[in-house]
Amino acid sequence: MVKIIVGTQWGDEGKGRYSHKLSDVAKIVARCTGGNNAGHTIVVGDEKHALHLLPSSIIRKGVVSIIGNGVVIDPAVLIKEIEQLKEKGVSFKNLYISDRAHVIMPHHKQLDGLQESIKACKIGTTKRGIGPAYADKADRIGIRMLDLLDEETFKHRLADSALIKNIILEHFHLQTIDVDAVWKEYSEYGRYLKNYITDISVIIQKSIKDGDTIVFEVLKQCILILIMVIILL
Repeated sequence: MVKIIVGTQWGDEGKGRYSHKLSDVAKIVARCTGGNNAGHTIVVGDEKHALHLLPSSIIRKGVVSIIGNGVVIDPAVLIKEIEQLKEKGVSFKNLYISDRAHVIMPHHKQLDGLQESIKACKIGTTKRGIGPAYADKADRIGIRMLDLLDEETFKHRLADSALIKNIILEHFHLQTIDVDAVWKEYSEYGRYLKNYITDISVIIQKSIKDGDTIVFEVLKQCILILIMVIILL
């Protein structure tokens, strides 16, 4: 059985509360859209957990928590979130991250702020690079979690991206991409996260075949629901 939690307003609707509640009977909870511009706050007893990338099920033992390929991931934010929860005794043996999820890079954050600053009609972006990361995904020039595991491939893809992005960044007097420095930093993130990164479609397809309950955490992009679920599966 597949259950989908959708927010139809502008956030802060209690999606995390229902996700946490449904995870009590779920085999898998999968976050399948968005980035760290959103999140869930879960309160269990006297303990409060602020989650921005991790599914709310991560604090439940025995539930498989998945970050799907529709999510754009800032690895520094994700690692910080993992470390904070580890300090609270949370186990991560059931966390899986899609190898095809795209990575938010430093230049995405710069471009996010730049685009907002020159718009006549502001959209109120959090300037965390979400939109530009999705744009690169659509343009097929983005960096995926899988790429972080192959340092040679990662460096080539990053260098290709820098050829275009640096022209824009330099024109607006912003910090250009230092390929070697960014490659080194993000390769470290890849080494930290490598044990969690996998082809999550295999896990989900098997769970569906077995008749397990799966909960999908979807944010407010309602028009993308079916597309994202189909891609995730």
